[in-house]
Order: sequence, then C-alpha cells, then structure tokens
Amino acid sequence: EELTEIERNDSANYKAQTSAYHEPGDVVGVVPPVSADALEEFLTLCGLNPDTMVQIRQNLQLSTQGYPNGNTDTGHTGRGISSDRKDVGEWSDPIRVAALVGGGLDFASASPRRYFFEVASHFAAAGHEKERLEYFGSSDGAADMWRYNTRERRNVTEILKDFPSVQRRVPLAWLLQIVPRLEPRYFSVCSSWLKHPGEAHICVGTVEWETPYKRTIRGLCSSWLRSLRPDDRIGVWLDRATLRLPPSPSTPIIMVGPGTGCAPFRAFLQHRQCQRIHAGSGAVIGPCCFFFGCRYQGRDYLYGEEWQQMVTDGTMSAPGMFRAAFSRDSDKRVYVTDHIRAEAVRLWQLLEDGAWIYVSGSAKQMPNDVAAAFEDVAMVAGNMEREDAKRWRRTMETKGRYHVEAWS
Repeated sequence: EELTEIERNDSANYKAQTSAYHEPGDVVGVVPPVSADALEEFLTLCGLNPDTMVQIRQNLQLSTQGYPNGNTDTGHTGRGISSDRKDVGEWSDPIRVAALVGGGLDFASASPRRYFFEVASHFAAAGHEKERLEYFGSSDGAADMWRYNTRERRNVTEILKDFPSVQRRVPLAWLLQIVPRLEPRYFSVCSSWLKHPGEAHICVGTVEWETPYKRTIRGLCSSWLRSLRPDDRIGVWLDRATLRLPPSPSTPIIMVGPGTGCAPFRAFLQHRQCQRIHAGSGAVIGPCCFFFGCRYQGRDYLYGEEWQQMVTDGTMSAPGMFRAAFSRDSDKRVYVTDHIRAEAVRLWQLLEDGAWIYVSGSAKQMPNDVAAAFEDVAMVAGNMEREDAKRWRRTMETKGRYHVEAWS
C-alpha cells in the first residue's frame, strides 16, 4: 500500500503523490471509509459495542447457535458451509468491533442481496415483519424485493430502520455474512509518468441521482473524495487493468471515451505526447485518434483545453483525429458513434495500418453502440457485408486489437 497525498484540482480531477511507477492503463484502488456518524448509527441499530474486542477466523460450519430456536434451514447450500468441516485457520489478532465493521462492511451505501432478508427474517420479533422479510427472501417475492431494495438502492441501515423488530437481534457473526462487503473502488490513472513523474491523477465523476420514490442517493466513494482537502493522506494502491498501449509506439491508436471514460486515454495521449517530444532521430510515433463525448460543452467537457493543446502540438494532428460530441447542446443529439461513422474512411486507413481500438466508459449501452459503429466503418470503407463486419470486429478482439474497459 502506498500512502499518498491527494490534491483536488477541480470537480473531477485528483492528483496523488506516489513513488510507485505506473504504466498508461493502470488503475488506482481505494477503499472509501464510512463516516463516523454512519458507523455509530449502524452499531447502535445492531446493539454492538464499538469498543468490544473480537477475534475472527474462517468458519466452514454453520452453527445452530445463530438462529433463534436453533433453526438453520435457510434453503441455502454451497455458501462454503459444510456439516463435516470444522473451524479452519488461525484466530486473527484482537480487533475492535468498530474497526472490523467500519473497515469491512458496506452498510451505508450498498443494497444487500436476497439472502440478507432470508436470514433477517429468523431474527424478527414482530410477526408481520417476519412475514415480509420471508417474502422478500423467497423466489416469489423477488420482484417486490427488487422494487423495494435494489431499485431504491436501500442500504442495510435503512432496512433495519424499516424493520425495527430485527434491530439489536442479529449476532455479529451473522452480520459479517449477510451485510455487503466494503469493496475497493478502482479508477483509471489519467496521467502519464513521463509527463507527471511521481504523480498519479484520477478522474472521478460525482455519483448522485434520484430514485423513483424521489430519494437522493449519493455515491460513497465519490462523495468522500470530494470532501478531501489538499494534503489529506489516504491509503491507495496501483494495479494493472485491461488497457495497455501497443508494444510499439509507432502503432496507430483509436480511442473512444465518453465522460470519465476519457481517463485512461488522457494517460495514453500524454505518454505519446512525451514520446514525440523525446523521440530520437528517425523514431516514428503512431497517429492518435480520440473520440470524446459528453452532454454539455460548458460543464462536462473534461480536459477540453488539454485536448485542444494536443491537437495544436501534433499529438492528434490531422483533421478529424480529435472529435468531441456534445449530445445536449443542440436539438439534434450527436454522439461519439456519429463521429465514428463520419470518419469511416480515415479510420479504415488507420485500421489497415494496424491501429488498435480502445473503448472506455459506461457498460450500459455505449460499448455495443460503439461496436456497431465500427462494424459500419468496415461496411462503408471496407466494403464488407454486415456478417463479415461482425466477424472482422470479433477477429480484432481475438487478435488483441479491440479493447473495452467498461463499468456499471
């Protein structure tokens, strides 16, 4: 783990001081902490003393002590539970309950799975709550559980408030099994070591939306990052992701990165920019083509001045090598896929020259739409039929020349 200093440059960009070398395409991992107030509230609802010292070890045998009346029939098998296995592993060092729960469980932002309701039903003291929890935990109640829980993004703390007879009754051992884990968040490094040695920048969009029942949901990690001040110190680590520049700097690259999907390509472009500056006599740096997209140029155009500077200095020199789509700035909505199709001839020439394609951004529909746009490029400029174009794109993936990094 690397202890770093974080500097928030604006609403989206963060800079970390780090001694660990990173390659374009690497990611920064971080585990967001829950607030002290949220932790105190959850521990109170669960009847847990934050200062109690506990030890833990892996247990592969489901104890009848957990459920009221010794009932262990949850209808679940295969959760690492076996009646012929005993406790395994060494006991951990003693740890405070507050540290264990606050550092390991996501009770303040993640929605639990159906198993949570199934187990919680065994601890409900009120009959109507027990019945409702059993229903949510059953296959018959899956649709209603989704509407109540998943669609509304209810967290465990909120659910315990809705079912007060469960409060202070679920043992810690069961909470550790049924409450979602506090998972690390990963962000693409959006800077090159060649341009910013000793730094790793990340681009973070603030997560906030309104549910169908008008509940405002804020992302745990992005809200926490926004609250940091310059010189605050947090623990992060660097990891390798799926995107990598071609081995040869002479290979052309085509990048598609709407919104914060532009992050790894800022690193790619800075890297190629520095390679151009420091290239020796006779060195060839391949062309770079980048398609950026956002809703409004006035408020969503991430790193807009940098892209234009890279056009000016030759990093993206030829006309059409950088295209930005602002989908809400006019009556006719324009997306990156429209620009890809408009540049079919130029893109096909790059692909004929061995270009690699990279796509980064939301996993919802964008990757499929971009794939369809490149298939149209193959049809228009490569004179292919639709099925041949689909096979061509799949072959590009197989050969390692078509890369997608998407997240939900």
